[in-house]
Amino acid sequence: MVFHIAKTTRRAALAVAFLTAAAALPGSAYAAGSSTGSGEAALTVEHQCSITGADVDLGTYRTTQTWRDVGAALGVLPLGPQFVPGARGLEYLNYGSVTCDADAQYSFTIIGNGYYGIIGLPTNAGIVNFYPMVSRIGEIKAPDTSIVFPGAGAFAGNGVAGTGTGSEQKIIGSAILSQGALNNDGYQVLDLDLPLGGAGSFQDQLSYTLNF
Repeated sequence: MVFHIAKTTRRAALAVAFLTAAAALPGSAYAAGSSTGSGEAALTVEHQCSITGADVDLGTYRTTQTWRDVGAALGVLPLGPQFVPGARGLEYLNYGSVTCDADAQYSFTIIGNGYYGIIGLPTNAGIVNFYPMVSRIGEIKAPDTSIVFPGAGAFAGNGVAGTGTGSEQKIIGSAILSQGALNNDGYQVLDLDLPLGGAGSFQDQLSYTLNF
């Protein structure tokens, strides 16, 4: 009986010793860690813009008429310092339209296949050149971009700036005949008194680029 009691006492002492040691461990061994972060949800809405080109008709003339007659109708840039407006004024051509959201800022170019973006028509007189000018975008007057063309608006080959209205805006302007221009064969001067010659249709492809 004594042996049995002694054995029980030792177990109890061992248990007490274990509990005492556990209680002495640092409390940090049981602490839980945490971390925080942040992110952002974003929704982007961009302006919508589009441009539409058009077939531009410079008119119909007789074979016996001269390039001077064409210049008198459309406007001409002679070898002098600035252009002479034609009988049709400065807003006789519809170059197409731009449609952009209200207050959207944009710019566009209209470029022909002649040098520096001008319109180049292959004719019996060689390549005859016309400057595409934009006088108005919708109801907004386009500011002059060159002292060579006072009052004619912006040269479309260099870019025309505008502001969207949410509705279609017509691109209105003119095409001014150039007496002297750089062509594939170098600088050439058009003889304004040269008859237009054989009948035919002379064309150039226009390229439109819209940035917004």
